[in-house]
Amino acid sequence: MKVAKKLLLIAALYKLQCFGSTLPEIVSNFAFFGRGLRHLPNYWKDTIKGSRDAEVYFPYNVYDDYDETTKDTTVEDGDNENIPKIVDKAKNYPLVMFLPGKKSREYSKINYYFENEDTYINLNSFVKIKSEMKIVPPTAEDLISREYTCESIGLNCEKLEEYDFKANEEEWLSKVDLKLYAESDEVKEDPDLDESDKIFFNYELEDFTQPTTKWQECTANINPANISPDYVYNNFIIRNYGTMPVYLFVGNSYFLKDRPTVVVQDGITQNQKSFSDWSWYKDVNSNRELTYFKDEVCPLDEDQKKCVRLESKIDGESAYYVRVEHGVSAPPEAVSFRIRPMNDNIFKFKVGTQDAFNLTERYLVYRNCKIPIGEESEVLIDTRSIAYANPMPMMTNDINDFWVQSISRVNDTRNELMKTDPEAAKNCKDVYYFYSLTLHHTYPTDLSKYVRSKLDENGPECRIEMETHDDWVDNEFVTQWPDDLEFDDIFSSKNRVEIVDDDLNSENTETGTNPNKESNDAFNNKPYIVFCLLSTILLSLIF
Repeated sequence: MKVAKKLLLIAALYKLQCFGSTLPEIVSNFAFFGRGLRHLPNYWKDTIKGSRDAEVYFPYNVYDDYDETTKDTTVEDGDNENIPKIVDKAKNYPLVMFLPGKKSREYSKINYYFENEDTYINLNSFVKIKSEMKIVPPTAEDLISREYTCESIGLNCEKLEEYDFKANEEEWLSKVDLKLYAESDEVKEDPDLDESDKIFFNYELEDFTQPTTKWQECTANINPANISPDYVYNNFIIRNYGTMPVYLFVGNSYFLKDRPTVVVQDGITQNQKSFSDWSWYKDVNSNRELTYFKDEVCPLDEDQKKCVRLESKIDGESAYYVRVEHGVSAPPEAVSFRIRPMNDNIFKFKVGTQDAFNLTERYLVYRNCKIPIGEESEVLIDTRSIAYANPMPMMTNDINDFWVQSISRVNDTRNELMKTDPEAAKNCKDVYYFYSLTLHHTYPTDLSKYVRSKLDENGPECRIEMETHDDWVDNEFVTQWPDDLEFDDIFSSKNRVEIVDDDLNSENTETGTNPNKESNDAFNNKPYIVFCLLSTILLSLIF
């Protein structure tokens, strides 16, 4: 009977491998949270599991209580001059979690998860998580109300109300031990796995940067060699193995894929299961003048590569526009595109649902870069900095649009020409050749092939490196870190989530060691894994 059940499991896994690809998959990265969001991004479940004494607070502001028609209304916009300006003061707020001390358990935890109802997402397909994090200690009054004592935490004091958390930061921080885990519902629900097997398949993310009392970008790695490829990992869990309870502040956070995705190559949109070419004015049956011409070759190109020629006699009427049709996507860390503008180099760039912005004014000038005219070059855009400038609409896992649009001032040029050369004015148009577009889920480390032309020859070098938080001190576009919150602001949140009690017995029996740090032979030492692999091969011959 047990063998029969195992065969059924293998058959299910095999069919998932064969047919799971019909579901929308991850196109780029996968967001866990973005500053100011009132709930988790798309595909994460609203229900949050965890230890019964854990707490989760999403950002909240009285802004949330106003009707949509009155939000962001100013005196100038309103008909009634008494209408106040209503702004969202929580748009840079972090997610706040209370992680209890372990007490009699092996650890406390908060469990976030997703279910693959209409998608196929697996945490083992990512290689890293990046998360803005900070730890804040509870007040003495808070700890006492939760029945903690100096002795239960292990602090060198007699009374918590007399303990100086600021002066003794090193001591109480040593009592905090946070770990990140990925777990699988398939493993939890498998009746043929005993508790030790289930614990074995829980995966601790590796090399986790422990958060401190100061904001920092914490990272942790997912090593494909140490996580089972046979299960869907759909739970992201934060555990506290320490005796000290803490408030964990979390800002922008996302899981990263590794290898880049080529979306457009030689002017042709690739992987048409996930992407579509939505560039406008390319249909010969349209009553608008065509601006899109595929299978073209630039006369200046010695290699005679195929591309798309885009041309327009009207400002802004030509663009290469890629639409994510069947996929899940948070912003990649970078986007690169290969282009040859013939007349002008002013473009709009769009990622996701936010408005397309002037690439020159909002990005290239700031970095002292330009796109050369008349030359073919590959342009690298730091899209993470764009996403962090406005996280709420960007960290949502529904980034569907990528486009590069010319906004050359053709109309002005034509009007000027009309004064001196009417015939030339009649033929005035903006032309550029578009070759490729690539999503770099993880920012490239080798930047040698990307253009570094200086906008101001007397200025600093063109910067194409990915910006870090250190670059965002007093930055015009990006706020360096999430806001620091007072406890009154946290506890008054109307977006607090009631935790579904998930304190399992295994928490009291787990040894706390990480089986994933064993050698890869550990998987091979499980006899039923070998059996599974052999069964998969046999089933592949049968189906």
